Amino acid sequence: MYCEICKKEVGVLGRHLCRKHKDLNPKDYYDKFLKKPGEGICPVCGKETTFWKLSYGYSVCCSRLCNCQYENTIDKRKNTLLKNYGVDSPLKSKEIKEKVFTKEYSDLMSNILKEAFSKCSDEVWKKRTKKFHKNLQEKYGEGIINVSQIQEIKLKIRKSYRLNGVRKNCYIFDEKIFDSSWELAYYIWLKDNNIEFEYHPDIFFEYTIQNKKHHYFPDFKVGDNFVEIKGDAFLNEGKWKMTDEKLNCIKQNTIMLTRKEITPILYYIKNKYGKHYLKQFKQKNNNEK
Repeated sequence: MYCEICKKEVGVLGRHLCRKHKDLNPKDYYDKFLKKPGEGICPVCGKETTFWKLSYGYSVCCSRLCNCQYENTIDKRKNTLLKNYGVDSPLKSKEIKEKVFTKEYSDLMSNILKEAFSKCSDEVWKKRTKKFHKNLQEKYGEGIINVSQIQEIKLKIRKSYRLNGVRKNCYIFDEKIFDSSWELAYYIWLKDNNIEFEYHPDIFFEYTIQNKKHHYFPDFKVGDNFVEIKGDAFLNEGKWKMTDEKLNCIKQNTIMLTRKEITPILYYIKNKYGKHYLKQFKQKNNNEK
């Protein structure tokens, strides 16, 4: 290698600096003679990155998180997936899914989580949960206890799902996210008829499955009543059917609207706004046309 101070070829530059230029450490030498413009600054967040050695220089990014978000890393990951599996996302590969979503993998992850949870007492979890709820409410307002209640976060999650090839269709209207066209139709109908209501009210109802508590959040609050909209697939036998515990919780605390009750509202939207009015608000993933 070439020493810019001595202006001559040397064997190992680092060793040469230690022997001949003891007042100059490798980083200072690199900064003075070898550093390129923009090097040492994270391209994602703008923070300083770590210096490694004379032959390498600085890390491109300041952390693993920034490295995962760096465009070159994303492109490299996609190219590797395309080369090995013919897809640009692991969630699109049947081969990868078969490797990951196996009973052995599921059991392994389950055991890891159980071991992690067993190290924390109930008091510790209660304390952490209380702190989490407090931070949420300080940032987003009273009554927020779950990130699923926050529209901007739900929107980010949905966008992330679509970018990664996961089919998560939704509808966006009035800067709100709707899980189905039925919810959106009911929302528009309520507004058109000047009915006082609240979409995704800040409240939840508890139900228990196998001694574990779960939370259910209703779709609407109309006047003094809570309203839940559910398709027939969630009520009939099949893979989408809700558990009996959750269904009982919904029936006890809300007025549930099914296809029979929603159909007249869908006709109202069709007659007033047109047959395909709701479709224009539907968000799709990248694989759909």
